[in-house]
Amino acid sequence: MEYTIGGELLGVQVSFFECGGIAVGVYLSHKIADARSLCTFVLSWASIAKTSGSTSELNPRFDLASVFPPIEILPSSAAEYTQVPTTEKTLQQQHSFSGPTEKTLNRVFRFRASKIAELKAKAKAKSTTSTTSTTSTSGDDREPSRMMSVTAFLWSVFAAMGTGKHNNNTPRYCILSVPVNLRGRVPDLDEHSMGNVAVTPLTVPMAPPIDLSAMPESVKAIRDVVRRVEEGGLVKRRDGGEVVKIMEAYVECYNKANCTSEGELGLYDVSSWLRFPFYEADFGWGKPAWVAVLNGSFKNVVMYLDTKSGGGIDAWITMTEEDMAQFESMPELLEFATPLHNGLE
Repeated sequence: MEYTIGGELLGVQVSFFECGGIAVGVYLSHKIADARSLCTFVLSWASIAKTSGSTSELNPRFDLASVFPPIEILPSSAAEYTQVPTTEKTLQQQHSFSGPTEKTLNRVFRFRASKIAELKAKAKAKSTTSTTSTTSTSGDDREPSRMMSVTAFLWSVFAAMGTGKHNNNTPRYCILSVPVNLRGRVPDLDEHSMGNVAVTPLTVPMAPPIDLSAMPESVKAIRDVVRRVEEGGLVKRRDGGEVVKIMEAYVECYNKANCTSEGELGLYDVSSWLRFPFYEADFGWGKPAWVAVLNGSFKNVVMYLDTKSGGGIDAWITMTEEDMAQFESMPELLEFATPLHNGLE
């Protein structure tokens, strides 16, 4: 499916191959839906197709506006999001959208369950024990999730990319945008709530070393992002104005990073689709052999999908051609991730 940004809310393409395979491509505008809503849509559509039109098992909910009334000052699309900052520098240099002459590449890297287990061990905070107490070096000795472990690892790799590009041992200060799903966190919102039910706060700028020793601190930074959302007014009071504050913090964090960092600044949007049951979609032909996600318009984007077995992660990563050439050849990356040409490998 050719990916273009337009005014369409929904696009579908079904391809039939001589080998007997079928591919179903779906585009759903982010103006009206997020990834979990897309999953609910696909599952509902598949259920209708398989049951000859029956809707008895469908349960999407369209009551989001009653929980969070619309805020008129917010942008209605991702492209307009970058217009929230008022400075020309922020508009032209600090967002993660591709420039008009930049060509992006979308590649998938598989983190198998065994490699994720190794990353979890590296990402878990190390404890120090004495005769009187036991303390954690990062304040939290819980085992990190798959998402946090892989993200902490990639954060280190992204930082190393900047060093290699400039060849001056200057660390690349990286900021992550980590969407937080509000379903299950805000009362009256569940997994079937349709719409955009996530916010995208930013981490602190960090430059982790490539020896991965900073992974526990990176995990802590990601946890802090989630904690701030859970303890803030957006969840506690259903205060939609908190979204505006998050967007303002987005700009402020960028400006601070530009003033304090001596190396290149990089923003990476990390979106987790883990545990979204796309592999349960059965149109009557059986469940899918592989689920893929394409991102053709933005650079520095990471999207996580479960592998079919459920234990691994397929990380779909979009970068400029120059950055991707460097990224996919880094030995540090290839020690834990396998580049894929198809999901059946």
